[in-house]
Amino acid sequence: MGFSTAAALVATVAATATTVYGQQQQAATQASMANYQQAVARNNQIVADQNAQYALEQGQAQEQAQRAKTAAMIGAQRAQLAADGIDLGSGSALNLQMGTAETGELDALNIRSDAARQAYADQAQGMDSGAQAGLYGFQAANDAWLADTRSASTILGGAAKVASMY
Repeated sequence: MGFSTAAALVATVAATATTVYGQQQQAATQASMANYQQAVARNNQIVADQNAQYALEQGQAQEQAQRAKTAAMIGAQRAQLAADGIDLGSGSALNLQMGTAETGELDALNIRSDAARQAYADQAQGMDSGAQAGLYGFQAANDAWLADTRSASTILGGAAKVASMY
């Protein structure tokens, strides 16, 4: 084996090793990025789930407040009607109170419905973030597998070059 053949052999081995090292480092960086994105997506899922719970709790509080407001409104109507000497249990006075109660209940139910709709949207966002986290986890595992496959291919290609020098 001459000097030029030995030098080519060393250069081929060094180039192969450098390429393999670079591939491994690139894959490790990509896997780290995917793992980070996975953690962010999991955090987003947790926040979305918490937001869904908060939306329901806020809706319940607003619903109760609406019912209390309606009861106060009916109380004020009754007080005014009684002060005017109007019979509270019949006629338009009764219709007024019933209408106020129905409208107030409808408002309370709309508040509940809006809260449920918001909670559902937040839950859907949480499921989407969870699914995205799963994909990022798969990507991280796949990046590591691809690095090993590429490295093996590079090593085999380098070995073939070295073998062809003999």
